[in-house]
Amino acid sequence: GSSSDQKFDLNTGHPRRSVILVIMCMSLVLIVSAVSSLNVAIPTIVRELQPSSTEQLWILDSYALVFAGFLLLCGALGDRYGRKHALILGMVIFAVASVLAAYADTPTQLIGYRAIMGIGAAFIMPATLSTITVVFPPEERAKAIAVWAGFAGAGGAIGPVASGLLLEWYWWGSIFFISVPIVALTLAAIIAFVPNSAELERHAPDYVGAVLSVVMLVSIVFGIVEGPESGWLAAPTLGAFAVGIVTTAIYLWWERRVEYPLLDPRDFLIPRFGLGALTITSAFLAMFGMFFLMTLYMQFVLGWSPLTSAVRLLPFSVVMIIIAPRNPKLTERLGTGRTVAIGFLIQSLGFLIAAVGLSDDSSYWIVLAAVIPMAMGMAFLMPPTTNAIVSAL
Repeated sequence: GSSSDQKFDLNTGHPRRSVILVIMCMSLVLIVSAVSSLNVAIPTIVRELQPSSTEQLWILDSYALVFAGFLLLCGALGDRYGRKHALILGMVIFAVASVLAAYADTPTQLIGYRAIMGIGAAFIMPATLSTITVVFPPEERAKAIAVWAGFAGAGGAIGPVASGLLLEWYWWGSIFFISVPIVALTLAAIIAFVPNSAELERHAPDYVGAVLSVVMLVSIVFGIVEGPESGWLAAPTLGAFAVGIVTTAIYLWWERRVEYPLLDPRDFLIPRFGLGALTITSAFLAMFGMFFLMTLYMQFVLGWSPLTSAVRLLPFSVVMIIIAPRNPKLTERLGTGRTVAIGFLIQSLGFLIAAVGLSDDSSYWIVLAAVIPMAMGMAFLMPPTTNAIVSAL
């Protein structure tokens, strides 16, 4: 249940729900694109700031690490104290950290400011989806979530394009500074149009679960990020995994014991929720891995410029934005399971074409033949998966 500072009938939806959906998608693209936007900029940053190989890795990953670690806590705070407040706070944190990152003098500063941007993103992302579920009536919710999912996927390709464009004419810090006018516009729209909704039962937050979830997620993701660089059997990697495993066990014990858990682990036993979480994790892992490797491949193997590489990934976004909103009708006809399975098969075809067809002198047509099925697969599986997770609870 939700309460709102702008009263409207939850069964008929908010009168300006289409405008609110646009604002939520703008917010989403801003934070998702920040995950992939640095891929094309790393060669320039290496020349300017001269980071070590480990520092390069953390410039890329500090944002996603903190984003993942704080997501549960920030989402819960938004649900309890107001999603509009969470959106505004997240936008302000994101914008301030972006300005600081744009003028960073050392790799360490850039890593730290990227991490702070991750905290802002952790407030924004869950609030966008939960706001959509509140302002849309049940019969329109699946299509709204499909549009949201389409832009979530598209944001991964939009980030490199924006970075490539900026790097053609401006200094490397412009890829961060460009967030400021976008945030200002989005923030004004949030204040003007988005209602503030929150849980009806404002019980005490599960602070113990929140701290455990941050330590658990940060430790596990840290181990995954550090493993390829330091070695999977190196002390930092094994130590991070050990902390993650122990904290996970404590978290599971605590969440089953507390009256109002941050995230009840028994939710994952609900098939639509558990399988949905597994599906969306697998799909995003594959997608962001593709963006990372493909931008490096295009620049360092094929010799294309950052802008050329980024623009040639744009079809991914176009396909996502066109197909994803049409997905609910297909899901209604085929069912969630079949639609998701078809999505994975199509996505797998794209990766197969990439694995077999890409070489050190491939034409763009081979790249396109790989990227388009990857996008189609995501557009098939993301909307029904996201909707299944939401509707399961």
